[in-house]
Amino acid sequence: QWGKDIVFTYGPLGFLIPDAPFDPGLYWYWLVLQCVIAGICAWLVATNLARLPATSGIAFLIVTIVLGIAWTSSARWFMPYPLGLMVIARIAGGERCGWREYGMAVLLAFFCSVLPLIKFSAFPLWLPWLAGGCALSWLKGRVRLAAAIAACGLIAPELAWLSCGQALSNLPAYLHSSWQISVYYGAAQQTAPSDPATDVFDFLGACFVVACFICAAWQRRRDAGVVIVCIIGAMTVALAY
Repeated sequence: QWGKDIVFTYGPLGFLIPDAPFDPGLYWYWLVLQCVIAGICAWLVATNLARLPATSGIAFLIVTIVLGIAWTSSARWFMPYPLGLMVIARIAGGERCGWREYGMAVLLAFFCSVLPLIKFSAFPLWLPWLAGGCALSWLKGRVRLAAAIAACGLIAPELAWLSCGQALSNLPAYLHSSWQISVYYGAAQQTAPSDPATDVFDFLGACFVVACFICAAWQRRRDAGVVIVCIIGAMTVALAY
């Protein structure tokens, strides 16, 4: 039982980490859910890149998909948050918000809410993402959309937790202990890079991208939706660093 008997930066869905050893008894669950996760991530990338010039799209693919995931598999647990919020921003700001759009928003709320049960490192992004998606929808006058995102985002983790055979009474201990592990994980596990300049370049790169988000938010400061997306984007880069 996670939280009662065992706590780590992975959760009860941690067997879905693609580069971790898996239980042969769970192989088909692992395979099917890997395809689902990959499909959702690919859809998020494609639907957002479709609105970019070709050169920007290629740059995005190289930096995030090729370099990012090659650097750390954790990148796949961070990217859905800013990309998913951009989709919700378009849904909330669109003229039509029917069952298809509601379905997409609920799917994203469910997906982003269960990611921390795979890799707890995503937890600091989940809460601001959920609040940002609700606020963005509310500000655009989509009250029912905000309610749907909030309901699914808050209920989904409990349903996933129970479906893994866990007890709800262990959930608070899981959150508390996993948060402590995440805070001290770097100090306990991280080693200095072989080239000290690597850390400097990483830090400067993170600062540069955060500065780009700040500039974009300032230029479009009258558009609350853009500001919220920029905040989540900046938080994603900071957590990735």
